[in-house]
Amino acid sequence: MRVGIHLAALAVGALAWTGAAAQGYRLIAGDRVEVTIAATEQTIETLVDADGQVRLAGVGGITVSGLTLDGAEDRLEAAMRDGELYVDPRVSLMLLDYAPVVVAGDVSAPGRYEYFPGMTVAAALALSGGSAQAGVNRLDVLRAEANAEADRREANLEIARTVAALARVRARLAGDDVALTLGDDLRAEVPEPAVVDLDAMVAAEAAQLAAERAGSATLLEFWEREIETITGQSRNFDARITVQEEIAQSLGDALERAQSLQERGLQTGAQVSSAEEREATARSRILELETAKLTAERAIADARRARVTHLAQIEQAALADRARLEAELRALRVRYARHVHLLSLLSDGAVDMLAAPEIADVRFAILGPREGRARLTGVAPAAPLLPGETLLVTARDAEP
Repeated sequence: MRVGIHLAALAVGALAWTGAAAQGYRLIAGDRVEVTIAATEQTIETLVDADGQVRLAGVGGITVSGLTLDGAEDRLEAAMRDGELYVDPRVSLMLLDYAPVVVAGDVSAPGRYEYFPGMTVAAALALSGGSAQAGVNRLDVLRAEANAEADRREANLEIARTVAALARVRARLAGDDVALTLGDDLRAEVPEPAVVDLDAMVAAEAAQLAAERAGSATLLEFWEREIETITGQSRNFDARITVQEEIAQSLGDALERAQSLQERGLQTGAQVSSAEEREATARSRILELETAKLTAERAIADARRARVTHLAQIEQAALADRARLEAELRALRVRYARHVHLLSLLSDGAVDMLAAPEIADVRFAILGPREGRARLTGVAPAAPLLPGETLLVTARDAEP
C-alpha cells in the first residue's frame, strides 16, 4: 500500500559540478543562458526553448540543445555570419540557470525545483518533503555543508580575482596615464572582501598592466623612430631631386647649344650625341630619386597604419575583455548566491528532522531527455540528478 512521505529532509551530496566542470555540460531545454555579442557589446538573457533552440532577433531559432557552451558559441557565431549580421560576432555564452528538475510521486510537495550543481536524489527528495529512509544522515549533511562552504569561499575568491582584472581593463581603456585603482563600485562587488587579499590581487594586475603598457610603448617608440628616419630620408630625396633637376636643366641647355653649333657646322655629331646621353642620364636619375621618394612615403604610411592598427587592436581587445569579465562577474554572483542559499538549507532547523527512520520502502526512478538516462530505475539516494530530469518517488509500507 502506497503511503505519502511528509517529512522535511535536507539537501545533501557533494557539489560535484562546480563552475569549471560545467564547461563540459551540454545544454538542454529549460536552461537559461546569457548571450554576449562582443561586436555590439549587447547582452541577451534567454531560455533554451522546448525545441532546444535559442531565439535571437534577426537570426531566428538556433538549435543548441546537446551542445557544450563552446559548441553553442560556435554555432551562434556561424548563424550570425551566415545571416550576414556581423563580420566577426565573437559570441560569449554564459549559463545562468540550469533547467529545473521535477519531483513527482510520493512526496509532500511534488513540483518543479531549481537545480543546483551537485544535486542528488536525496537533495531533491529533501526539497520536496522526502523521508529519512532516502538515506539522508547527519554525516551526509555535514559533508554537504562543508562542500557548500568551500564552494562559497571559492566563488568569493573568483569574484575578487575577476574584479581586480576588470579594474585593470578599465584602466587600460582609460589611457596610459591612468593608474589602476579599485573603485568603490568594484570593491562592493566582492561579497566577503575581508577574507581575500584584494590589495595583492590589484598589485598583480597593476604589474600586468605596466608590462602591457611597456610593451605597447616599445612598439610605438619603434614606429615613431622609423617614421622619423624615413621622413628624413624623404626630405633628403627632395633635396637631391632639386639638385638633379638643376643638373638636368644645365645639361639640357648644353645640349641646345651643341645642337645649335652642329647646325652651323661647328659641332660634330659625336659631341651632340654625348650631350644628349648626359642629359638623358640626368633625367633618368630624377625618375630614380622620385621613385625612391615614393617608396619612402609608402613606408611612412605603412608605419603609421601599423601604429594606428596596434592602438585599435589594444582597444578592441580591452573592450572584449571588459565584456567577458563583466559577464563572468554576473555569473559568479549567481553562483555565489546559490551556494549561500544551499548553506541556508543545510543549516536551518530541518536538520533535526533527519534522525528518525520511517517504516517505508522508498524507491526512486529518474526520467530524462538525455541518451542513456531516459529511464533509470533502482537508483540510490546519492545518485546525481541532472538539469531537466524528473525524479519519480515511490513509497510502500516496509516489510515487517
